[in-house]
Amino acid sequence: MISIVLTASAFSCKQEGIVAGFQDITDVVKNSEQYSKALNARANATKTFGEKFEILDVKKEGAILKIDFQGGCDLSNYKLIWDGKVMESYPEQVNLILVCQVPNDNQEECQAMVRHTLKADLTELVNFKADNVIVNLYSGSTTQHIVMDENGVVTNKPE
Repeated sequence: MISIVLTASAFSCKQEGIVAGFQDITDVVKNSEQYSKALNARANATKTFGEKFEILDVKKEGAILKIDFQGGCDLSNYKLIWDGKVMESYPEQVNLILVCQVPNDNQEECQAMVRHTLKADLTELVNFKADNVIVNLYSGSTTQHIVMDENGVVTNKPE
């Protein structure tokens, strides 16, 4: 009986907050409505979608996308939203937006600027080798738009 339980837990791939055995991996939210809402909010210069932050660096390590950013709030308040689409170009492309959402009763917890690293597993978005995909990353806080090509080369696009 004990060996069955140990075997079952050893082959468990996904637990809350952990994807395929990697720790500190953020689940990507697949929601075209939230994605559109966040993208539209950032287009209005007087309004942001959630708390302010700045994306400092983006890297890809295999299939893991690493986003370094600075902002108030705890890492648990940030989420990466995907529009759910894979653009059929070569290489294929995905659109993501990083947002910070804090309940109104916790606004005072987001005062200090802290550097964070968010990690996301790109294989959760595409059914092929995730290292051959272009990532369009938008900030929900500013008009920042970052493109990472399939080779990991990062370009900041003016908006």
